[in-house]
Amino acid sequence: MHKVFNFKSYEDYLRSQWQHAKTQFRTVERKENRSSDISTIKETFPNAKKIICIGARDKSEVISFRQSGFEAIGIDVFSNSEEIKLVDMHRLSTTFEENYFDVAYMSHSFEHSVDPKAVLEGVMKVCKMGCMIILPIMQDVDEKDPTLFEFMKKEEATLEEAKRDLSDLMMTDVNISNFFYRKHKKTLESVVCIKFS
Repeated sequence: MHKVFNFKSYEDYLRSQWQHAKTQFRTVERKENRSSDISTIKETFPNAKKIICIGARDKSEVISFRQSGFEAIGIDVFSNSEEIKLVDMHRLSTTFEENYFDVAYMSHSFEHSVDPKAVLEGVMKVCKMGCMIILPIMQDVDEKDPTLFEFMKKEEATLEEAKRDLSDLMMTDVNISNFFYRKHKKTLESVVCIKFS
């Protein structure tokens, strides 16, 4: 199961995410993890070419994928870079064509969703192969990270627990092909690769 922080309105939610995004940048600090993520995507989705980076913030994430041979587009609700399209992740299916991308990459962005089911449904419409979701392990939701799955409360959750939480969200069986933990500075992250059928 999961819980979501309640906002007075969708505009309040967007305002809080916009304020948070203005203070955060990906840049060099995630370069090492990005290289590992790109390798994992190439292994999990060997035929993938087109990637959408959801919550990309600055252009470094998009550039890393492009340098690795992918066609990459980055989206976020705020960015100072012209490389990033200003798109709400809850509006993917009204912004992009169906099956346009091969894979979605969501590094520390899915937990920022106020409606994770709508986001995952949108990803499933615009992507053919699947997605890679990187989530921090945390105890409580707040305005910055409104979504919290049960498996995000544990440092030792199992693949079955992650599958159960995401399957409960989608009300159908979710095919998790890869699930593991890693450290990023002081943060423990869970990495979930979902394959679409």
